[in-house]
Amino acid sequence: MIRKSPRIAFRTIDEETFIVTPWDQKLHGLNATGTALWRWLDEGVVTEEALAARLAEEFEVDSARALADVRGWAQSLASAGVLEAEGSPRRVAHG
Repeated sequence: MIRKSPRIAFRTIDEETFIVTPWDQKLHGLNATGTALWRWLDEGVVTEEALAARLAEEFEVDSARALADVRGWAQSLASAGVLEAEGSPRRVAHG
């Protein structure tokens, strides 16, 4: 299961989401597709496979491509500490 880190701050404006990671003072931006995935996490769509299925349906893309895109999105945000996988260690804030 994927979840948003409780240590971040974010705001969605129209179809873009802006995320701040306070431990490194970075701003991360999500485009319309990333923002849709972000919102679906709040709706309980919390696995890569479920997110990909919804992405394929809503954006009319191939299922394999959707899964690859979701995995890349999740990996990128997890490496920045924005997303956490269930059972993964929490990122330690520095400072």
